[in-house]
Amino acid sequence: MGRLYALLVALAAGPASAQCVTPADMAAGAVFTRANGDRGTVAAIAPDLVRIAYSAGAGQSDQRIARHGLYVERQAVGSFPPDVIGVWYEAEIDYSYAGRPPLPRAGEVWRTTVRVSGESSDHSGMVTNLAATLAASFAFTEPRQVTLGGCAYDVLTATVTLRGEGRDEDRRSVWFPALGFGIETQVTDRAAGRAWTNGLTGLTPAS
Repeated sequence: MGRLYALLVALAAGPASAQCVTPADMAAGAVFTRANGDRGTVAAIAPDLVRIAYSAGAGQSDQRIARHGLYVERQAVGSFPPDVIGVWYEAEIDYSYAGRPPLPRAGEVWRTTVRVSGESSDHSGMVTNLAATLAASFAFTEPRQVTLGGCAYDVLTATVTLRGEGRDEDRRSVWFPALGFGIETQVTDRAAGRAWTNGLTGLTPAS
């Protein structure tokens, strides 16, 4: 009887190796893995604000500050190819929204205008000012449960559509309501005629 009870407790607890991310972990942050093996980090830095650091391959960086882990307010991107001297690119971009970005809710759509500003520079010495005003919509699906690393999480799919001034794109993220952040998994850029998908395969506490 004692052995049976111990077995039932172990099964209820789930895999011994599972490291599930909880809201208490978000100050120290979490590490996520995507389908191509890229790893990134996400951490809470203030109420309703998170920092997401994507790895886009060797020498590539993409760091974002996002409200509710979804509405990007500042982005810093860079390209510094390894083993190549004198070739680089970097940009810092700010995003401001007409109205206060709402907490994502299942089945809802938020429409707004996004003002984009910033500058980019590269190895040529050229500095380019970035400015655009875009029509944006944020659509949220009904929640569903997914399993990552033996841990169950409730998620919503958030699709951001941006249009205007030569841009026409959809950006899809998996958003975790309990944790307060989303990870981008798919981009369709109709203006450029290209698309990519990079699903989420892992999520663990950073420490």
